[in-house]
Amino acid sequence: MNTPAGSIDALEIVDSMHAVEFDPDAGLFRATYDRTRDRSSLAVVAAVAVASSTTPVDLAPLHTAVETAALDSLFPGSVDDAEPARISFPYEGFEVTVSGTGAIELDSQGEQPAANAPDGTTGVSSGTR
Repeated sequence: MNTPAGSIDALEIVDSMHAVEFDPDAGLFRATYDRTRDRSSLAVVAAVAVASSTTPVDLAPLHTAVETAALDSLFPGSVDDAEPARISFPYEGFEVTVSGTGAIELDSQGEQPAANAPDGTTGVSSGTR
């Protein structure tokens, strides 16, 4: 993804998220992050920005779609949950689903996905940090 000089690359705000992939069979963007290292709210913003081919600052504030403090507290840093929680909400043209396992799914709600690489990934792949 090309970003203007001085802009924030979406994946730079979430150290543990290395790529956002598009699954054409399911019609979903998928990303994972380490919830012991990064906040869920930042991971959502990063994933949506990459899937939208934009920067995080160009998105509406996440708090307009969901209470960010509640989202972050729903998925605390511990990983000992027997049954991970899930939450879904609309944001920036996507139905966002966040799981307590650190998985994020973005359903583009009938819109075509942003331009993807031939391997099905969008944005920066792992190993570029």
